[in-house]
Amino acid sequence: MDLTGKKVAVYGLGVSGKATLIFLQDFALGSLLVVNRGAPESWGTDINGILDTFSCPINCLAEESQITASELSQSELIILSPGIARESTTLGMALQMGVSIWNELELAAQMCETPLLAVTGTNGKTTCVTFMGEVLKEAGCDPFIGGNIGRPFLDGLKERSDFGVILLEVSSFQCESLETFHPKVAGILNIFPNHGERYADVESYRKSKWLLTQNQDSTDTVLTGPGVGDDPFSSKSKKRDLTSCAEIELKANFDLSKLKLVGKHNRWNLGFCWEFLSAACPVLPCDEETLKASFQKVISQFKGVEHRLEFFKETERFAIFNDAKSTNWQATLTALEAVKEKELPIVLILGGQLRGHNDLPPEEFCEWVDNNHVTVLTMGESGKFLMDQGLSYHYLEDLQKICYFLSKDHMKKQTILFSPAFPSFDQFANYGVRGKRFKEIFECLN
Repeated sequence: MDLTGKKVAVYGLGVSGKATLIFLQDFALGSLLVVNRGAPESWGTDINGILDTFSCPINCLAEESQITASELSQSELIILSPGIARESTTLGMALQMGVSIWNELELAAQMCETPLLAVTGTNGKTTCVTFMGEVLKEAGCDPFIGGNIGRPFLDGLKERSDFGVILLEVSSFQCESLETFHPKVAGILNIFPNHGERYADVESYRKSKWLLTQNQDSTDTVLTGPGVGDDPFSSKSKKRDLTSCAEIELKANFDLSKLKLVGKHNRWNLGFCWEFLSAACPVLPCDEETLKASFQKVISQFKGVEHRLEFFKETERFAIFNDAKSTNWQATLTALEAVKEKELPIVLILGGQLRGHNDLPPEEFCEWVDNNHVTVLTMGESGKFLMDQGLSYHYLEDLQKICYFLSKDHMKKQTILFSPAFPSFDQFANYGVRGKRFKEIFECLN
């Protein structure tokens, strides 16, 4: 893709927006428009330092400015932050004018000839991508691992262009702004209700996930799991539903005696990983025998991903798990089913920012909690909401008060599961900050 002389806009200056600006430094653009929330002078010195390296005309505008929509419509290409919906009124004129609106994954893919592998889904995608990344490293495949986790794709390309393979985690928001993106193997792990703040219904959310496969052809593969359903875009790729067989395939091919991850869902996820990598083997710089041996080695070493059902610590009174990444009821129910394998009474800590719908627990969740005699402690915005709905949960405002409450509990040994089921933004900047704060506070709980 030649950007020489192009009128390019970067809309949103989060992680991917900054990575895009840094990547664009190497191109002789015709002009650069930068749009972000708030007045440009409030964007920070790091942004100013990046912009100072460009030789083309630069226009910086607040998202709220009355002229921003018109200026964006005069661009030839807009690189959009995944946190900004394409339905934003600020983009309305640009969409009407037929301006190309991509995200950084699409831009990077157009600059890269290395085979692409991509995974999306509601729950488990970070664990799967991280695990497969370790396998690919062990097998000598020299992978780039990133996208929605770790590093933006453009960061990797800025550094070098000769990776052996590209493995990406892709969010539903990122799927929306892909145009030619073409993974040789795509995975849609599962689909459960989520992101009610962005999608009107589950079907809209489901279709956004399937956009990952829209450019695949008959030489490509898509693997799916629970709730994914049929392809709404009728792509020509080979499709295989692993809902009922992923764990079976894992147990048939590997020794799980040293597996450190708990939960049936994690065993299913690893089975999905094996089928995914097997499908990708023809484009990998290693043979299947090496891949399988590397997979077995990583099974015996892998401890999971921070904040995703992370086994934090165990004391005489508590076994403590940090699942701060959970932002929906299904993720929390999955975590509950996993920690039940510890065969201890369970204390569940949940709560966060209200979504607007799907805020009340589904019947399946309530039945599981009641049948297994789970003690539920809540916090934050949704914690108060749940208390006001008459649920028999204990509302304790925040993590500090919950920790103090538990420190006074002299019952027999229990499992403490922090799996919020709601977004973090009522009390924390993101789930990572939430998880780190949980571990800081609960480090003293013995």
